Amino acid sequence: AYVANARRLLAESAAAVNPLAGWRPTVPAAELETKLYPVDSEFRRFEEIGLSEAAGLCFVLPAGGLGERLGFSGIKLALPCEIA
Repeated sequence: AYVANARRLLAESAAAVNPLAGWRPTVPAAELETKLYPVDSEFRRFEEIGLSEAAGLCFVLPAGGLGERLGFSGIKLALPCEIA
């Protein structure tokens, strides 16, 4: 499915097809908005939950292009990784 989708997107891009044509961004309804302020106990409660989960958190920000300079023939996101 990944390769088929990539091929479709590349073909559409070559044909100057915009995948977002007709899409309109919208602002969420105000009643769904949650406002948290650093002085609120609810903010502190969510912060504690987030900080307790942060120990298992990892961010990866690869640069563009392939991993050829790394001795890898695929895209950088496909590089093997290990969890120790």
